[in-house]
Parts: sequence; C-alpha cells; structure tokens
Amino acid sequence: MNKRNIIILGSSIIIVLVLLLLILWLLSIFGHRHLTYEQVESKMVNATEKFYKEHPEILPTVDGKSTLSYNVLVENGYIDPLNKLLQDGDSCSAETVVIKDGNNYNYIPKLTCADKYATKSLYEQVFANNDVVTSGSGLYRDENGEYYFKGKNLNNYVSLGVNTSKKDTALLWQILSIKDNQIKIRATFKSERTPFDTRYNEDKKYESGYNTFDNSTIKDFLTNLDKNSTFLSSEQRNILVRQNLCIGARSLSESSKDGSVECSTVTNEKYLFGLAAPYEYMRASLDDNCNVTDSKSCENLNFLIDEENYTSTWTLTANSENTHEVLYFDGMQIQPSSARNNKTLLLTATISEYALYRSGDGSLENPYKLFK
Repeated sequence: MNKRNIIILGSSIIIVLVLLLLILWLLSIFGHRHLTYEQVESKMVNATEKFYKEHPEILPTVDGKSTLSYNVLVENGYIDPLNKLLQDGDSCSAETVVIKDGNNYNYIPKLTCADKYATKSLYEQVFANNDVVTSGSGLYRDENGEYYFKGKNLNNYVSLGVNTSKKDTALLWQILSIKDNQIKIRATFKSERTPFDTRYNEDKKYESGYNTFDNSTIKDFLTNLDKNSTFLSSEQRNILVRQNLCIGARSLSESSKDGSVECSTVTNEKYLFGLAAPYEYMRASLDDNCNVTDSKSCENLNFLIDEENYTSTWTLTANSENTHEVLYFDGMQIQPSSARNNKTLLLTATISEYALYRSGDGSLENPYKLFK
C-alpha cells in the first residue's frame, strides 16, 4: 500500500470516529432529555386517557372522586417510571385523580417532588396570593366559612374559554367567592340578550311574564346554554361543577348580604351556568352605605362596576313585592324590571376544587390560567 492510500485510509478512519463521537454526544443530550414537571403532568393525563379507553370495564361507575396509581400506568406500559422522565424522579410520587360526573370523566394529575414541586389547585394558588383581610380591598371571610372578594383593583381574574368570533382572544372572568374550595366566577364578557319570562300574567292581564324561575324563559336559556355553549372546550367544561341555583325572592328594602334570602329557595336541578345574586353585588362594595338592595352607594368601591362599559344583566331574584318584576343589575345598582324586558347576561360558573393552576397572578394583565 502506497503512502497516498495510507493517508486516505487513516483520514477515513478519523472521520468515522469523529462522526461516531458526535452521534454519541447528541444522544447523550437529546436521547435522555428529562421533562419538565408540567410535561410529565400532561403525559400522565394522556396515559390515563389511553389506559381507560383500552380498559373501559374498570372506569369508576359511581359519581365522585377516585385515584389511579402511577405504578399501574407504568406496569401496563402506558408511561415510563418517574426517574426516567424527571431529573429528580426518585424523589417524586404521582397519581391521577379521576372525577366522575354523570357521563363525564375528568383526569387530574397529582405530582409531588420533595420540596421542589407539587401540583397545585387553583384555589390553593388564590389563597397563597391573597391574605384574608378585615378592611380595605381584598379577600374576606364570612362567619359561614365562605371567602369573597370585596373592593376595587383586585387580582381576581381568571382566563377560561375563547371568544368564538375571535379565536385567539381569551375570555376573562372574575372570582366572586370560594366555598368548600370551589371557586365561583362571573364573566366580564356579555352573553346574549334575553327576557326573563314572557308568559301571560293574570295579575297584569298581559304578557308581562312571571318572575318565578320555574318554567321561565331564562331557565330554558340556561339549560340550552349548558348543552350548546361553544366558548368552552370539553376539557374546560369538565373542570366546572354544576350547582343548584339560588332563586329566592327579595324586596328592595332588604339589607342582608349573606345570601340567606336569595338562597332560601334553590332549584331542584343543577346548572352549569347561573347569574350573580343581588347580595353578591352588594357585598362586593366597600361603602357602608350600601345597606339595602337598591342603594346607589353600592356602586362605590366595587370591583363588579365597569365604569367604562355599563351592562344591564338579570339576576335570578324575583321582586318579592309582585309577580312580574325581577331584580337586575344596571351596571351601578340593583333595580326591578318587568320580566318581559331584554337584558344582557353576565354568566356565573363554579370551578372545581380539583382544577389545576398553571400560571398567572390574577391581575388583568396576567390572569390565572388553568391546566389543559
């Protein structure tokens, strides 16, 4: 073999060795790359969905909460062990919480890694960000253990759903209250205009409508909205909890702010969406002169007042003084109106205690976002 061939052979061997070393280096970086905690949570949900899809006979049959062990998913080949997915996987534990509500199933990943990370529910983050106060704007606690926001300029915004006409625009809600770790929110965006009711009223002798919820137009509206709403994905709907709605009547001179009047009567059925009650508008104000239902002082220092875009919206509360008037919020105060009139709706909904926090500080610019 001449000198030229020896040089060519030696150069080829060197090139091959360099390429092999490069491949091994790339594999060391990308072949065993660890995931983030959030990525593992997403993989847990996907693995759980696939597991139950292929084993539907072991899906929970009773409404409520159950758990699926992470080891079950590993042993059946649906996901890798935590120490392969996470750098600190040996110090982590995980399970999937399974929520059954009728025919709907929601899978909630729970991941805990020593002192470094723990899956957090939205209500836990809200409490972490807000100390309970007894004066000024902030989060209050009543004698029944319910927490509620009061005042102005609060960090209580939640991003949930999208504008169906502007797909890239998120819909914003504001937290009204937290009870049993479930979060009640009210929309800042407008729904359709609708009358409360248009039935013939024997007392008025024309189609003024009745102010009772049962058999009303607005009951049909909320029922249909549950079935046909398009601004929420199926995953987002699954983190909402259906509630019995407060439909008790109230007078204009009533002073209570604890819901005892409105919630003295509730619906037999549970609804995905509702409407804020007069007491919720009243107690959101810091003004002590907001002391009766129709007080104009209730607009003062109240986060539910949109000073740039007043919106008239129904409550579900009848005026107890007659059969045809319903209380509504005109953007500043609570007033009575004939049930047959059209009002824009600002919906309420309740977020499950199991809904997971993903990001945000609750401000208008950086609202709370939920795990998807």
